[in-house]
Amino acid sequence: MTGNPSGAEAVARRLRKEHPYGTAPGLMSLFREGDRVLITVRVSSVDDWYYWLDAIGPQLSREVQRVGVTLAATASVEGVPVDLLAYGAYGPLEAAWREAGLPYLLWGRVYDLSEPLRDRTGGRWTYTGGNAAGEVPLLAAPDGGADARTLPVVVCHAGPLGCAGEDREQQREREGSREKEPQP
Repeated sequence: MTGNPSGAEAVARRLRKEHPYGTAPGLMSLFREGDRVLITVRVSSVDDWYYWLDAIGPQLSREVQRVGVTLAATASVEGVPVDLLAYGAYGPLEAAWREAGLPYLLWGRVYDLSEPLRDRTGGRWTYTGGNAAGEVPLLAAPDGGADARTLPVVVCHAGPLGCAGEDREQQREREGSREKEPQP
């Protein structure tokens, strides 16, 4: 190919470099299709699904669609539409919903509002119990200094946020390691 690659080809190339075959979870294909990029993956855990949502960006262009056990998401990377098809993703996402104390679904992720949510810098956001218009949850800032922010605003500016069950998983691991310690 001569000349400059299309925007979609450049995005596909960058995503393949950042998420190479053999190391990226469940990657089946990643290629340019016209003016878009198409990614297909096989998901075995909610962490795999969240990995690929992180790869295409925090804010999806449309709601996640379900077809059987497959989830489809669309986002924009550098102005190029990126479609993600995740085979087997519905089961793990549904399990995360059931495990959450107070679940809320936003852009394909389950957030457990009953527990603090960690942002990318380690700040912990907590659900205020209140909602903005449209039943969108309000979160209190980690330092308590700012007014409450909606979950989508926090995700866009401080995300990704730790997802449903993350703190609970770490707690289970600690409890499991305590059970293995010798008893006096």
